[in-house]
Amino acid sequence: MKNILDSYHGTYDVFAEVTQNAVDAIDKRRVWNDGFSPKLKVKVDISNRQFTVIDNGVGISDENWRKILAPHESFQIENVEHRGHKGVGFSYLAYGFARLEVATKELDGEIRSN
Repeated sequence: MKNILDSYHGTYDVFAEVTQNAVDAIDKRRVWNDGFSPKLKVKVDISNRQFTVIDNGVGISDENWRKILAPHESFQIENVEHRGHKGVGFSYLAYGFARLEVATKELDGEIRSN
Protein backbone atom coordinates (compact mmCIF):
# COMPACT_ATOMS: atom_id res chain seq x y z
CA MET A 1 0.00 0.00 0.00
CA LYS A 2 2.85 2.37 0.74
CA ASN A 3 3.94 2.20 -2.92
CA ILE A 4 0.42 2.99 -4.08
CA LEU A 5 0.02 5.91 -1.68
CA ASP A 6 3.50 7.22 -2.59
CA SER A 7 2.61 7.19 -6.30
CA TYR A 8 0.09 9.99 -5.80
CA HIS A 9 1.41 13.50 -5.24
CA GLY A 10 -1.14 16.06 -6.38
CA THR A 11 -3.67 17.90 -4.27
CA TYR A 12 -6.42 16.98 -6.71
CA ASP A 13 -5.52 13.30 -7.20
CA VAL A 14 -8.50 12.19 -5.13
CA PHE A 15 -10.90 14.14 -7.38
CA ALA A 16 -9.21 12.82 -10.50
CA GLU A 17 -9.36 9.18 -9.38
CA VAL A 18 -13.05 9.18 -8.55
CA THR A 19 -13.99 11.09 -11.69
CA GLN A 20 -11.81 8.92 -13.93
CA ASN A 21 -13.37 5.75 -12.52
CA ALA A 22 -16.86 7.16 -13.07
CA VAL A 23 -16.16 8.14 -16.67
CA ASP A 24 -14.56 4.75 -17.38
CA ALA A 25 -17.71 3.06 -15.99
CA ILE A 26 -19.88 5.25 -18.22
CA ASP A 27 -17.76 4.40 -21.25
CA LYS A 28 -18.09 0.67 -20.53
CA ARG A 29 -21.87 0.95 -20.33
CA ARG A 30 -22.06 3.08 -23.48
CA VAL A 31 -20.55 0.19 -25.45
CA TRP A 32 -23.32 -2.13 -24.22
CA ASN A 33 -26.32 0.13 -24.81
CA ASP A 34 -26.89 2.29 -27.90
CA GLY A 35 -29.77 4.22 -26.30
CA PHE A 36 -27.78 4.98 -23.14
CA SER A 37 -27.76 8.58 -21.89
CA PRO A 38 -24.60 9.10 -19.77
CA LYS A 39 -24.90 10.97 -16.49
CA LEU A 40 -22.19 12.17 -14.13
CA LYS A 41 -22.86 14.30 -11.05
CA VAL A 42 -20.10 15.76 -8.88
CA LYS A 43 -20.97 17.48 -5.61
CA VAL A 44 -18.33 19.26 -3.51
CA ASP A 45 -19.27 20.14 0.09
CA ILE A 46 -16.42 22.27 1.38
CA SER A 47 -17.91 22.96 4.81
CA ASN A 48 -18.13 19.20 5.58
CA ARG A 49 -14.90 18.35 3.73
CA GLN A 50 -16.51 15.77 1.47
CA PHE A 51 -17.46 15.22 -2.10
CA THR A 52 -19.74 12.86 -3.95
CA VAL A 53 -19.54 11.43 -7.44
CA ILE A 54 -22.57 9.69 -8.93
CA ASP A 55 -22.60 8.08 -12.36
CA ASN A 56 -24.83 5.73 -14.29
CA GLY A 57 -22.04 3.52 -15.58
CA VAL A 58 -21.77 -0.26 -15.36
CA GLY A 59 -21.40 -0.52 -11.59
CA ILE A 60 -19.18 -3.02 -9.78
CA SER A 61 -20.01 -6.68 -10.30
CA ASP A 62 -20.58 -8.95 -7.31
CA GLU A 63 -17.35 -10.82 -8.12
CA ASN A 64 -15.30 -7.60 -8.27
CA TRP A 65 -17.00 -6.18 -5.16
CA ARG A 66 -15.68 -9.11 -3.09
CA LYS A 67 -12.08 -8.55 -4.19
CA ILE A 68 -11.98 -4.79 -4.72
CA LEU A 69 -9.38 -4.17 -2.00
CA ALA A 70 -7.27 -7.27 -2.65
CA PRO A 71 -3.63 -6.55 -3.49
CA HIS A 72 -2.74 -6.44 -7.19
CA GLU A 73 -6.39 -6.38 -8.33
CA SER A 74 -7.33 -4.11 -11.20
CA PHE A 75 -10.58 -4.18 -13.11
CA GLN A 76 -9.24 -2.33 -16.11
CA ILE A 77 -9.45 -4.32 -19.31
CA GLU A 78 -6.12 -4.98 -21.02
CA ASN A 79 -5.54 -3.22 -24.34
CA VAL A 80 -8.40 -0.78 -23.66
CA GLU A 81 -7.57 2.84 -22.98
CA HIS A 82 -8.49 4.05 -19.50
CA ARG A 83 -7.96 7.49 -18.06
CA GLY A 84 -5.77 6.68 -15.07
CA HIS A 85 -3.83 3.70 -16.42
CA LYS A 86 -2.60 2.59 -12.97
CA GLY A 87 -5.55 0.40 -11.96
CA VAL A 88 -5.03 1.12 -8.25
CA GLY A 89 -7.26 4.17 -7.80
CA PHE A 90 -9.80 2.49 -5.55
CA SER A 91 -7.07 1.16 -3.26
CA TYR A 92 -5.59 4.66 -3.07
CA LEU A 93 -8.97 6.06 -2.04
CA ALA A 94 -9.73 3.29 0.46
CA TYR A 95 -6.40 3.34 2.26
CA GLY A 96 -5.42 6.97 1.78
CA PHE A 97 -8.33 8.66 3.52
CA ALA A 98 -10.08 8.50 6.88
CA ARG A 99 -13.50 7.74 5.39
CA LEU A 100 -14.76 6.32 2.13
CA GLU A 101 -18.34 5.34 1.34
CA VAL A 102 -19.13 3.39 -1.79
CA ALA A 103 -22.41 2.21 -3.20
CA THR A 104 -22.84 0.48 -6.51
CA LYS A 105 -25.84 -0.66 -8.48
CA GLU A 106 -25.38 -3.09 -11.30
CA LEU A 107 -27.63 -3.10 -14.32
CA ASP A 108 -29.60 -5.93 -12.70
CA GLY A 109 -30.61 -3.50 -9.92
CA GLU A 110 -28.72 -5.08 -7.01
CA ILE A 111 -27.20 -2.48 -4.69
CA ARG A 112 -24.08 -3.06 -2.59
CA SER A 113 -22.50 -0.56 -0.21
CA ASN A 114 -19.95 -0.25 2.56
